[in-house]
Amino acid sequence: MLKRLVSLHFDKNEFRFYQVETVSVGYNKVHVISSYGKLGTKGRENVTRFEGSDDALKRALKFAYNKIYEKKNEGYLSLRRVKKAFESIPYDMTKSKKTTDPTHLISLNFDKNEFRFYNVEVLSVGYNKIHVITSFGKLGTKGREQLTRFQEEKDVFKDALRFSYQKISEKKRDGYITKSLAEKTLQSLVESPPKKNKTTPASDKRKIPFGYHCDKCQKLIKPAMFVKIDSWARGEGNWDSNEEFKDKVFCLDCQFDLDIFKKKLPATSTE
Repeated sequence: MLKRLVSLHFDKNEFRFYQVETVSVGYNKVHVISSYGKLGTKGRENVTRFEGSDDALKRALKFAYNKIYEKKNEGYLSLRRVKKAFESIPYDMTKSKKTTDPTHLISLNFDKNEFRFYNVEVLSVGYNKIHVITSFGKLGTKGREQLTRFQEEKDVFKDALRFSYQKISEKKRDGYITKSLAEKTLQSLVESPPKKNKTTPASDKRKIPFGYHCDKCQKLIKPAMFVKIDSWARGEGNWDSNEEFKDKVFCLDCQFDLDIFKKKLPATSTE
């Protein structure tokens, strides 16, 4: 099992990844490898070992899925969804409202693990003196800066704008998009969770000030997670076909204990 997640914070200039993989390394020996760090880097790696018991795989999967849900509650998104959304964006035709507004471009290449930015700003620094400042580098860093001067020319402002537009067009042809478009695309992913066959609102009967309780161990379940579990149980999971599970919601630990995690129960369960 391999799950990849990413966190993109354009306002904070923070771009991170989190990856979890379960690997069988022998009889009743399972390793959970977690890697995390800044996008575009190898990051750091942690290995958690589960060995010496018949339920090593079960305990490893439980541990891995708990880590995944923790990160999703922190705002991480599936890399697959993010990659698909950004790859579907056509050539970016977005233009600045004013000709002198700074243009912020970004490039997200998940296949090559390359994430870069390119900014262009046109500044008037005196009579017939225009500076075009371009900054570029890896996302999450300050990058490098270059200054191009236009002065003592007849159409100095027009020449500076032409130069900046050429730079912007070159980058867009290379697959760069505006930062504003990237933010809108990311926001649409946050507001539109993955589609499910059936959604059912969480019951208010189990609601408490800070979340909900598991129907088996009474462990606190965060509201967002409770809704996801309840939706699965009432929909694809078909828990209501079993009297023991009907109208109930269980935390991840209890789902593993009951051997129903990610399992679709038959229409007439005899369990």
